[in-house]
Formats: sequence, structure tokens, C-alpha cells
Amino acid sequence: MLRPASLFLPEAKRAKEGGLGDVVDEMFQKVVVVEEEWKQAAPDWREKEVEVEWGSGILLAIKK
Repeated sequence: MLRPASLFLPEAKRAKEGGLGDVVDEMFQKVVVVEEEWKQAAPDWREKEVEVEWGSGILLAIKK
């Protein structure tokens, strides 16, 4: 499902605040669809604690 580009702008309002949702709302809606544990937590999935990893990267190289 395509979302309006406005959801991905910095001024997008969170669904919890009465807006249409932002990029984080979109991401977690997709998690709920594919993760069985999150499906079972419905409708309280918003209360789940998550660990977020920052600072990961991928190094791409071409052999000459």
C-alpha cells in the first residue's frame, strides 16, 4: 500500500497525536503484519518494548 509522501516529511504528525502517522508508524504497522508475537499482542502492540540498533552499516567494494 502506497502512503502519501507527506507521511515521510519531518512535519508529519504521529498517529498517537491524531495525525495520519509518520514513517515510524508505517514501519511498526508492517512489523505487526509479519511478526507473530506482535500480532498476538494486538491491540496493545504499541506498549511493547523494543531494542533499536544504531550505527550499523554495509561496506560495498569492487575488486579491481
